[in-house]
Amino acid sequence: MRISRGVVELLTPTPEEERRGQSVEGRLGALLCRARWAILRAQPGEALIPFHIRIGPEELTLWARVDTSKGLAIHILGPGEC
Repeated sequence: MRISRGVVELLTPTPEEERRGQSVEGRLGALLCRARWAILRAQPGEALIPFHIRIGPEELTLWARVDTSKGLAIHILGPGEC
């Protein structure tokens, strides 16, 4: 699993969000769960798979890219990174 730098920045809560109980670990867990479900529902051969996730106050569309060129890898990409 590879996560783009932009997605890492999205997963990092602000100090205010941390005070309200948000954490990188919790957000990463939610992201992996949503990406997994999107991949399971994808059509065979679909290379770029969109999924939606709420991070803080925003609902965002992220993408999972399945890459089998050098073994199995899943890349998680954020807005503007596809």
